[in-house]
Amino acid sequence: MLFARAAELRHSLDYLLAGTSVRLVALPTAGRTTFTRHAIEALDECGYETIVAPGFKHLAARPFESLEATGLLAKSAKPPSVSGVADLLGEYLAARRGVIVVDDAPSIDVQSAAALGAVSARLGVPVLATASTADADSARAFDQLLPMGSAAVDLAPVTFDVVSDIAHEMLGGAVDAWLVGRLYAKSAGRPGLVGAMIRIGAANGTILRHDGLWSAGAEIWHPAMGAVVDRLLYGCTDEQREALEAMSLTSPLDLRAATALFGHRVIEDLEARGLVQSIGPLGRSTVVVSPALVAKHFQQQPATSRHARILDRVRAELAALEPGSGPAAHELDRLIARRAHAGGGAASEPALIRMLHESRDARVSATKHEWLRHGTVESANAYLEALFAGDRDPRDIEDVFAETSEHGADAAVVARHRVHRARWLAFGVGDLTGATGLLRESVPGLERFGALLEAAATALELQLDGVPGDIADRFAGYDPDEQADWAAADVARATALVLAAQPVRALGVLNAVRAEPSSAVAGAHAAVRAWALLLAGECVDAVLCTTEQRELARTELDIERYREHTYIAAVASVPLGRYAEAERLLGTVLALGTPGLGQEQLYFGALALSSLLAVRGGRLQTAGSLARQTSAPGHVPGPWPGMLAALPEAALLAMDGDDVGAANALAAGVLAASARGYTSTAATHAVIDFAALGRDVAPLVGDSVRLDVEGSLVAPYRALQASLDAGDAPALVGLGEWFLAKERIEQAAVALTAAERLLAEDGTEEGARVRRLQRTARTLLDAADPGTRAWEASHAQLTGREVQIARLVGNGLSNPDIAARLGISPRTVESHVLKVFRKLGVSARAELAKLDWF
Repeated sequence: MLFARAAELRHSLDYLLAGTSVRLVALPTAGRTTFTRHAIEALDECGYETIVAPGFKHLAARPFESLEATGLLAKSAKPPSVSGVADLLGEYLAARRGVIVVDDAPSIDVQSAAALGAVSARLGVPVLATASTADADSARAFDQLLPMGSAAVDLAPVTFDVVSDIAHEMLGGAVDAWLVGRLYAKSAGRPGLVGAMIRIGAANGTILRHDGLWSAGAEIWHPAMGAVVDRLLYGCTDEQREALEAMSLTSPLDLRAATALFGHRVIEDLEARGLVQSIGPLGRSTVVVSPALVAKHFQQQPATSRHARILDRVRAELAALEPGSGPAAHELDRLIARRAHAGGGAASEPALIRMLHESRDARVSATKHEWLRHGTVESANAYLEALFAGDRDPRDIEDVFAETSEHGADAAVVARHRVHRARWLAFGVGDLTGATGLLRESVPGLERFGALLEAAATALELQLDGVPGDIADRFAGYDPDEQADWAAADVARATALVLAAQPVRALGVLNAVRAEPSSAVAGAHAAVRAWALLLAGECVDAVLCTTEQRELARTELDIERYREHTYIAAVASVPLGRYAEAERLLGTVLALGTPGLGQEQLYFGALALSSLLAVRGGRLQTAGSLARQTSAPGHVPGPWPGMLAALPEAALLAMDGDDVGAANALAAGVLAASARGYTSTAATHAVIDFAALGRDVAPLVGDSVRLDVEGSLVAPYRALQASLDAGDAPALVGLGEWFLAKERIEQAAVALTAAERLLAEDGTEEGARVRRLQRTARTLLDAADPGTRAWEASHAQLTGREVQIARLVGNGLSNPDIAARLGISPRTVESHVLKVFRKLGVSARAELAKLDWF
């Protein structure tokens, strides 16, 4: 299986080869065993002798059991002394460059640990010690083995794109992004669990290949996965198992309820074992069972008296809890949540995705019940909004419209119902003309809400048809009574301005809009504001805006808002050179699954941009799979960056090495966007496409399209291109400093590297200053995007086949394994490997593992 821990391996090797010990914590199925094996192989290739002492929990009481397993200590009737064994090991290592590897340190016997710790302290031999939990036992074991201090390396959950790579590698073909999302969410980003789910699912028919695409049906679970879960639960007490079962049946629970039911100690012990995760404001408001596959295991058990007893206990305890402390406390929690770090980071993302889906499903169920009970327009609106947020059956939506009477309903509620009907016509049925006609024909009976209805019609046209030429006059005949109606009209105007290359003017309009955060227009206002900031060149502010909105969506469990602002954050990360972050965010969008009504273009954009970035990283199989999944019939290109229909085609052409074809495809996409009035998107792709693939489409577009946008996103990029062409060192230095200040570090690195070359012979203070700036930019770029060096090497020097083989070598595959996988001879593989070594200036396979090929 694909080795997903190259970055952690590189960091560990850097420490160990410098003589620093490493303590590594990896939860079960996080890949500890595979990591340890790769570390031993890499150390061997670097010329280091390894003493591998495994831990045996059931034999930990037997003196020197772990050291006897190494073969360096013979079994004897009379146990030797710790000092004697330490002397023996010291003599062995004195003439060698060595590293001590202790796998599962808490399970090693005390005598072996003492001897190894003494040798490490005496000779300065570094130790790689691993554990599966960050508990007190692990801390004691680390203290005994690593008396001279150490560096900590954690095998954190892998991101969506790594799970995607694992799935493509194991299944050997195109893989549905929604299947990858389910694997990611249910595994909590643990590679071993991903692999087990794929193997079991493919063997038992819950993961199937149809028309060349691997996907799953309604349920990915299979009873055989229960054995995998049992291994995760090994060592849990009866009390801990009952707590997990109760939380699986009632999840999610807030922290106060969970601790009242099971006690602080049980919750904290389960957290240390990686079986429970706390997410929410400051990471402590809600607890869920993690990985989600564990919860699924308990949920799939047959109903028993034990289940009934557990549920009765939960109900009784929850009923006894004191109610909340009132609105003031609620507002304080809300404030804390908005200031907390968005999403809790990659580690909590799978659990959050699960909570968003569970919340949406619960909302569908509750609002359906209310609508069936009351049948009012207001209850129908709530039910429709829940259905629109994700996977939906068209028959359910048609039933709501057919069976709900507007007679006697409040005019504001009826206006909202007409907007919902128009959305369904436009996005669900594909009848934009009918949708806008319905809204405008509704105005005579709903005059007070004419501006709101016109704003809704305009928003549909902007998204599906293009920027209308009469946007300035659209709302002239309306005099809204409601502030929200004015806000809706202003948001529609601002959207048109942003798309028409006037984002700075749009921000002025948006700053004057007053809308309550809970109002219907607030979501659209926040999204347009984020896009305006990005397209005006304020990329960092755009990311901060989306961070706040994602946190708000996380607090309110609003899956549509979370999806939209995650996508905007991903696009904003590209001009900033944060490619790894962009891929992680796009992976979250895809992992959220079926897009909300009207978000289909956004989902397409996530697939397209992900494929583009995968090509950039040399992950060609994943790139091809993602690109081919964008070929949905009837797709209408969206108005925002990333939604160009040409992007997947360009990615596929770039994969095949057709740089000219890729650039022409991108240019055609830019022309098509411009023709629909999406000038900002057309111009922005001159930046995004160059960043992602190094393709400058501007010369191919010519003068027929405006490639400038109000603000500072595109203009400095065009100035950079002109300065590079002219070899203008002073201009490049000025641009480099400006890009650095704006945190657009890749463009800063390009400008300053070119300036440094032009000033190579300049021994003045200015030349030295430019060199310092250039080093700063490169350091920041490497930190933001660890894959930069591998990408530069692969695309600047290696062929597509060499990139593919280098990546597989970095994954730890042998030449015969690579030959079998690619259908070529081992001799051909060996020839390619030698070429890679020569071009990259490396001499060992382990050095390829240090590069981030993933």
